[in-house]
Amino acid sequence: MRHTLLNSVDMIQRHTYTLTMVLLVIFLLASVSCFAQKDTTRTDTVVSIKKKYSSVKDSLSHYKADRKQQVKDSLKIVEKRLLEENDSLEDKNKIAHKDSLIEIQHALRIGVDIIAPLTPLFGNKDDRGWQLKTDFRLTPRLYAAADFGYSKRTLDFSIQTVNADGWFARAGIDYSIIRGIFSSDDMMYVGVKLGYSQYDRHIYGDTITNNYWGDKTVVDIQDKPSALWMDLSVGVMVQVVKNVYLSMEGGYDIMLSSKKPNGIGPMLVPGMGQVYNNSAGFSFAYTVSYRIPLYKKTHHMRIRDEHPEGNNQKEKDKKKEKNKDFEPAFKPTNILEE
Repeated sequence: MRHTLLNSVDMIQRHTYTLTMVLLVIFLLASVSCFAQKDTTRTDTVVSIKKKYSSVKDSLSHYKADRKQQVKDSLKIVEKRLLEENDSLEDKNKIAHKDSLIEIQHALRIGVDIIAPLTPLFGNKDDRGWQLKTDFRLTPRLYAAADFGYSKRTLDFSIQTVNADGWFARAGIDYSIIRGIFSSDDMMYVGVKLGYSQYDRHIYGDTITNNYWGDKTVVDIQDKPSALWMDLSVGVMVQVVKNVYLSMEGGYDIMLSSKKPNGIGPMLVPGMGQVYNNSAGFSFAYTVSYRIPLYKKTHHMRIRDEHPEGNNQKEKDKKKEKNKDFEPAFKPTNILEE
């Protein structure tokens, strides 16, 4: 009986081991099948996602291309409208310059400076002076100009007194930069002239002390120097009544050369006034002049002609069309959202 029991136990162990191995094999086969099925499902999912992403990407590219084209078209429309509006404004306010034949009055103008005789009221009572100013019209804007005058002036410096007595002359051109201020013959002009003066000079009042001997010498110099200068002027001339003009002119005088008989530079020059640092001075004239008409001549001139604004119905309709509200193909908010 014991032997039979041992055989039964041994058989049960064998069958148990066999069953365990069979179950293990079945479990491994089931696991491999499950993993393979999961891997296949995962691969299919990845492929599906890639296809959807590619489709969305293509759709987005087409959408962006279409939107860019819409933006370009809208910008072209806006640019076209702006150009049309600009052309419309230019046509409305256009000033066309054209050459025309205009008859110009050529005349000789002679004037007298009314400031020069009044110098005794502002300086030394012995001061005297007068000045004649003339010009002749060469072209519609260019004038030949000349001045001639006499001046006797005295200037008191801190240590000495200078007296200059002589004549002066200036010659050059005036150029009209602005015409028609109040009437057709009014103008604002600039000028360049060369001036020359030869005069008698008297320098006195200064005392020189000899430090060695202690004696004093009174300075009393009389000589006859000369000066050449360039006058840069700007002035305004207006017609008061027919052929009668008033003008104001200011000049900046630059000394070019001077004769120094006693080694003393120019201090006071007729026509130039007081000379600062032996190099420059200022002048001013207020002139009443009369124009003597001589002859008329035809000149080519560029004149301004305002372009007339169209009044016909076609132009009005065109303006209405341009002024219509512009509707863009897209809204700015759409661009911001994108």
